[in-house]
Amino acid sequence: MDKEISVYDNTISARTYISYIAEQAGGFASIGRDGKLYIKTIGENTIELKAKNFQNFTWGEKTKISRIKYEDGIQLFESGDTTYNTIYINQDNMYIVEQEQIENIYNLYKNLEIYSFEGESIIDPAIDVGDILEIDNKKIIYQGSIQYGGKFKANISSKIQCKAKEETTRRVPSQKTINKKVQSQIDQEKEKITQLIQETSEHEEKITQHEQTIDSITSTVLNKDEINEQINELKQMIDGTINNLTITGGNNIFYYNLDYWEAEENKNLGIDEYSDTNTKQNTTSRLSYITKNGSAEQKQIVKNGTYTISFLYEKLIELATGYIEINGTKYILDAENTNEWKEEVHTIEVTSNTIDIKIETDTDNSFLIADLMVANGIDKVVWSQNPNETITDKVTIGKGIQVESSTSNIYTRIDADGNRTFNNTSKERVAEMTDKGVYAKELEVKNEAKINSLFIQKVGDQVWLTGIGG
Repeated sequence: MDKEISVYDNTISARTYISYIAEQAGGFASIGRDGKLYIKTIGENTIELKAKNFQNFTWGEKTKISRIKYEDGIQLFESGDTTYNTIYINQDNMYIVEQEQIENIYNLYKNLEIYSFEGESIIDPAIDVGDILEIDNKKIIYQGSIQYGGKFKANISSKIQCKAKEETTRRVPSQKTINKKVQSQIDQEKEKITQLIQETSEHEEKITQHEQTIDSITSTVLNKDEINEQINELKQMIDGTINNLTITGGNNIFYYNLDYWEAEENKNLGIDEYSDTNTKQNTTSRLSYITKNGSAEQKQIVKNGTYTISFLYEKLIELATGYIEINGTKYILDAENTNEWKEEVHTIEVTSNTIDIKIETDTDNSFLIADLMVANGIDKVVWSQNPNETITDKVTIGKGIQVESSTSNIYTRIDADGNRTFNNTSKERVAEMTDKGVYAKELEVKNEAKINSLFIQKVGDQVWLTGIGG
């Protein structure tokens, strides 16, 4: 039919596309004896045979066609009635676009009455798959294999099985020249609903998928390009919720992990990891540093040349002062307004094979710094992580809350009776705070501690043990 189709999916093979075209024409695709491709309808030829000519045979049930139906979640086309059996057109066939096509298919096969059949017989080699064999006034569709051993002998296997359940697919065509797929699948047999949006270009792939089953609801977002991959998965189950955020790859020369930052001598580390709704909504990394009264410095050895450093910062305390120093040049964090993100971009020439970045403030919790990106060249580059660094944060909420981090070999669980910290490798309990008390492999008290009726206190260079009432 002369129908314009606005969708193309390069993940589907040419063989499958041909089958769709043949199906909407009411037939099937076949290579003829001349090597050419043909679209044939069932029963173009009818050949009469006698049952006595078969060495052995088995009859199956009778099938009569009274309806053709196509449904894709948006469109519903059908012709005929439910008196007998229904032929369901493939739910993924994007070439079905209007009722007229279904009516044409119905007119080809209405009142077609065929039997299932299996048997072996000497046969005319001119018979083709899809021809009707009329055996003692009962019709079958010729399907099977043929062998030559002095004579042509066919092993006929014509099994007709009616589809018991119907699957529905919703497909929204895209006009984009890149491959883009938008679909929703309802699988009644597996009791699963899947909604998918997928876009694939030469260098990048994006997927958003929502899947619902009787046991769980899972939402997955994936963004993957040549150097960076980010996956966010939220899974809600009967016994809890699991949220996974995984970021891999990147081309940042600097590391995000706090292990790569050092404090000046006699100073505290001046930054800490931080993330909240504000950070997630306004930054690419969804992660930030919150500054402390101290300093933080990271040095990386690089090839001499031109580099561009960019970052975002937000001033939290109006009277606080702070700066970021890059290879000896200080850039004051002088935002006029608090609680507003400001971007800084600086291009430098490196002649000492080193990029040295220092962060320093005079007040705790005074600045947020995010999307610190150090890239080769004169252009600002969107934040990504270091290629040797993987940022994975996992939070599991079920009967308790479990928090894991790729930067530490421990994980913490919060249950109804308290908090516990475990070694991720050995699964050994490291610390515990429950309704029964506190347990720790090691315990350090900075100033003073009370244990039952014993008071421990450091006075000068001495430690005093004092009995107290109670």
